Amino acid sequence: QRRGGDCAAPLAGLSGCACVMAESAMKLSITHIIGGLFALSLPLYLLLIPVPRADGQLIGSDGTAYYAYVRSLVMDHDLDLSNEYAYYDFTEYGITPTGLPTNKYPIGPALL
Repeated sequence: QRRGGDCAAPLAGLSGCACVMAESAMKLSITHIIGGLFALSLPLYLLLIPVPRADGQLIGSDGTAYYAYVRSLVMDHDLDLSNEYAYYDFTEYGITPTGLPTNKYPIGPALL
């Protein structure tokens, strides 16, 4: 007689301990498959990090606007983003009352 938690649906000809062993073998193989996929994808991901995008830049999307703050503060020691926008071929969003180009993204993530 089978115990309730041994096997939900016994395979043909398997019962009791054999069914539990079959289930653990299936779990083990799924674990190995997931681990193998991770082991193959991690080196590929790490190899592709330094590959530039089609436009030649490593940073894209919102990251360029956030990075413009950091680059301006570190390289120029100011928040005039006009030279960063020219370097990244980035369109300006407008001009502030002081005459500097605006950035629609907040500076907080850039400082972190």
